[in-house]
Amino acid sequence: MKKSVLFGIAIMALVACGGVKKTQEALNSGNYHNAMNRAIQNLAENKSKKGHQEYILLLEEAFRKNADRELRQIELLQKDGNPANYETIYKRLMGLSQVQERIRPLMPLYIQEEGR
Repeated sequence: MKKSVLFGIAIMALVACGGVKKTQEALNSGNYHNAMNRAIQNLAENKSKKGHQEYILLLEEAFRKNADRELRQIELLQKDGNPANYETIYKRLMGLSQVQERIRPLMPLYIQEEGR
């Protein structure tokens, strides 16, 4: 009985770590939307859970990198000066706005270790 309980706990620990690992892999591969979606999904369950603290950091980093990439692309399109780019610029700005609106219900997000 004792062995089966320990085995069950070990399996649960591995499953719990798998989500953070997949989110980190998505972030590292440049798939920021996937990383944000995973983090938002986990934080929506219980944002104050101590095990979800890493998702807050991953969400911050994915959002920052995605916004930076999108804003750089928008800047390049604006410098091009082609009116045909206006629709693309608008869609990119709307995409940023949609991501912000998905995160807004989760706010405020506190990182216990950093006291912020």
